[in-house]
Amino acid sequence: MRVSPINISVHTTNPELRVKMLSNRFAGNIFSRMKKFADAGLYMNCQIVLCPDFNDKAELDRTITDLSLLLPYTVSLSVVPVGLTAHREGLCRLTPFNKESSLEVVRQVEAHQQRILKEHGTRFVYLSDEFYLNAGLPVPTAEEYEGFPQIENGVGLIASMQEEFDDAIGRIPKRDYSRKIAIATGELAAPFIKRLTERICEKVKGVSIEVYAVKNDFFGGGVNVAGLVCACDIVKTLENISQYDELLIPDSMLRDGEDVFLDNISLDELSKTLDIKITPVPNDGYLFCEAVLGTELEF
Repeated sequence: MRVSPINISVHTTNPELRVKMLSNRFAGNIFSRMKKFADAGLYMNCQIVLCPDFNDKAELDRTITDLSLLLPYTVSLSVVPVGLTAHREGLCRLTPFNKESSLEVVRQVEAHQQRILKEHGTRFVYLSDEFYLNAGLPVPTAEEYEGFPQIENGVGLIASMQEEFDDAIGRIPKRDYSRKIAIATGELAAPFIKRLTERICEKVKGVSIEVYAVKNDFFGGGVNVAGLVCACDIVKTLENISQYDELLIPDSMLRDGEDVFLDNISLDELSKTLDIKITPVPNDGYLFCEAVLGTELEF
């Protein structure tokens, strides 16, 4: 039936814990089902949404170890932090990751990466960018993501864009520029985007760029990724940007395949409200340079 590869939200291989986390009495036999898939030659990409005091620490060790036993049929495993909004009335109490707990997770997963790399020739398990940024650590190099098998889960977005940008900046055409650009992004990514724009401004003259870190009041201040920024919060942050030629935003702010933000405001409506041209830009270092400069790179 050509169902391989299969994407599986594992979260934990502890049967009792998985039943509790998913509130599903049939959820406990995930590992035996995955073993059947592996025995049938099916490949799987796996994910753990990490929840403090539930499936972290020793439970995380158990899950990573169990899933690594099914290599090479478990192709990759991503670990991402649970996302907590301000709207959690009646829901299970969860603690967000802070700098200390994020650092602990990074060190824990790095130990597994080194062990599995030595035994199987692959790091296998990868952390989402948030863990490194929250911990105040540099993200791994693009090479360490081994082809970015989990990039759709936010794993390696920064490393991928950095690798592309490092090549793209050497391809900027030599000419006179006259551009004044604003960039709106999430609080977590803002320092990284600012470093890229500073390198562009050092490379060429006539380009002015301001990076705005948008606080997410719509979902709550604990949500700081760019993909969940809403139009209403962009309006709050960028009250008067008429002095700019253009506003760039990550295209991840928009619903997949639509020009609409998560708060149901369209791109056109936001453009009219702010009275500025708005251009969504993919997570791509080459396209980012081109959007900022308003010109194509030289290849």
